[in-house]
Amino acid sequence: MSTTEFIYKGLSQESLDSEYNNLNKISNAVEIINLWEKRGDEACALLPCKLDIKYGPDDMQSMDIFPINKPMGPILAFIHGGYWSSRSKSIGRFLAPFYTAAGVNFISIGYRLCPAVQIGSIVEDIRNCLDWIFENAWQFDGDKNKIFVAGHSAGGHLTGLMCSPSGPSYLKGGCSLSGIHDLEPIRLSYLNAQVRLTLNEVDKFSPVRVVENMVPEEVKLPPIIIAVGAKEGQEYLYQTNRLTDVLNEAKQPVLKSIIEDGNHFSVCESFCDPSSSLSNEMLKLIFAPRF
Repeated sequence: MSTTEFIYKGLSQESLDSEYNNLNKISNAVEIINLWEKRGDEACALLPCKLDIKYGPDDMQSMDIFPINKPMGPILAFIHGGYWSSRSKSIGRFLAPFYTAAGVNFISIGYRLCPAVQIGSIVEDIRNCLDWIFENAWQFDGDKNKIFVAGHSAGGHLTGLMCSPSGPSYLKGGCSLSGIHDLEPIRLSYLNAQVRLTLNEVDKFSPVRVVENMVPEEVKLPPIIIAVGAKEGQEYLYQTNRLTDVLNEAKQPVLKSIIEDGNHFSVCESFCDPSSSLSNEMLKLIFAPRF
């Protein structure tokens, strides 16, 4: 008689892997990502843009800048997903038309991927890219004192980390879309064959653990929106609730946004949908912060 081995929060290996396998959860996931690429190509053809601007020596250490060509406009830097091991900055370009039309300079960030590098190197890439933007915003008439960051999935994890004590002090806010804020289930899942997380890296690079270990009175974090789809499953809801809870406990500014009927990919699309409360909350954060 066989017994099921539970490896994480009452989940078997199969169940845990299923919780984080978004390509299997959503039958048309590949078609959605391909459509993002197509819409991104259209954005590059229609909008002023500066593609493949380097912030480091590796080809993947580059960004795409969509300037609004108006002086001192705010800046939104976007970090793509792909579980730290796939995709590129090109899948974030489709968001540019919405934000540039709203008067926001939009930047899609590229970074090196696992397993060629460890997750710490990816964190370093994001920090270095944001530093480049801060130091060179004048080149595209952006306001270095109004830099915001957002990201989807693995990009949501990196956003959460940048808006934690591990991130730069100049950030004015962020938005994590379906982000991974506790890396322990990733370490225990099938994804770790590529990401190769260690216990030490889980502690060092999990936003929830970084926030838990800070001294609240000594740190003022930038406000962050944490969004997740209502249909994403128990683990993604846990990831959202956990970071929201620790930020609330630390008395830091946070807004949780549950997207009704949302899945892992439609959440990202809501981020540039004019009728979505999520996109409106992001614009409020940029133009009319209430924190």
